[in-house]
Amino acid sequence: DGRAACSRAAELARQLGDAVLIAEAGLALGAEISPGVVSETMVNLLEEALAGLPREPSALRARVLARLAGALQPARDPTVPVQLAREAIAMARALGDPDTLRVVLYAAGSALVDYAPPAERLDVNQETLRLAQLAGERLQMFRARLRLFVDHLELGDVFSADAALAALTELANELRRPRQLWYAAMFHAARAVQSGRFADAERWEQRALDVGAHRDDPVLQLSL
Repeated sequence: DGRAACSRAAELARQLGDAVLIAEAGLALGAEISPGVVSETMVNLLEEALAGLPREPSALRARVLARLAGALQPARDPTVPVQLAREAIAMARALGDPDTLRVVLYAAGSALVDYAPPAERLDVNQETLRLAQLAGERLQMFRARLRLFVDHLELGDVFSADAALAALTELANELRRPRQLWYAAMFHAARAVQSGRFADAERWEQRALDVGAHRDDPVLQLSL
């Protein structure tokens, strides 16, 4: 229903010839990050919005650019969304508004995952976490911790990775949302396999499957 409402809002914005409203509809459509799922509808809407906005730097342009970068991944050439993400971050920093920077870092970070150097991602995600904590944005805090878990592992820092995993698990239990509980369980399973604790891995995997069963969530359904 939410996606249908966003599409209808975009159509009304087109009729009004209002690029700002088209951009807001695109950002609303992309409010939920679904890793690995590329929505052509969302990409087209964000590209349309970007083309219609003034080219000078603005908070709205930075937000659209960042969300478009994430929406394009995984891309045939992942360096293109990565460059868009870096451009959005640079624009947000220049604007000097912490809230804009937080939203842009959060959205742009989904274009950097798996593709940008882990040290670069670590800096982005640590700053995202700090700003999300200041703003009390718990879902953004969770996503930042999740990304930091991966960053630390890629950098070989298992102690920091485990600390990030413990923090995101605590937050998932507070949020009590299926997707966050699923992520926590699967990351525990991954660490258990990595550590040779195969019985623990099977237990965590089963917990993830139990959380994901019968849920109308594209990320969870993709995993089952």
